[in-house]
Amino acid sequence: MRNVFLGLIVGVALGVFLFYQYNDRETIKPCGYGKEYIIENFQEWITKGIQEKDARIKDKPIKVVDAVGILEYNSIPHFDKIELYEDLKDSRVCKATLLVNYTPNSTEENIEEIRVRFQKVNSSPDEGGYRSMNMSVSGFDFEEIAKSALEYFRKYNKK
Repeated sequence: MRNVFLGLIVGVALGVFLFYQYNDRETIKPCGYGKEYIIENFQEWITKGIQEKDARIKDKPIKVVDAVGILEYNSIPHFDKIELYEDLKDSRVCKATLLVNYTPNSTEENIEEIRVRFQKVNSSPDEGGYRSMNMSVSGFDFEEIAKSALEYFRKYNKK
């Protein structure tokens, strides 16, 4: 009887431990952000990148519908032996794949993938102890994102 009681206690303790472990994983935000924050920022940045080359985006908007495969890099990405991001304390360099609808106002969806990189940086605490989160994209990565986005935009919005 004592072994059954001990087994029951161990089983309950293990169940509680696994329950809390599973719930903690569900609250982890990828690369320190909620997906909505990533989508919102890239919606704005991609629109600006296209607008620099094609003013028709004012009449034919795009819509970032999702961000998938959000992962953190182990090290800072390089291009031609140059670090694209700064190695700052409390920062993360991440990548994701954006799903962008190039015809959100039509009945047919034209969704394309754009791979992006970005850096999440926590600021130093202010007088009240508040730390803000900032997101940035390197100049090289922004140019690549804008170039891909513009190609897709022109593909679905022919003159």
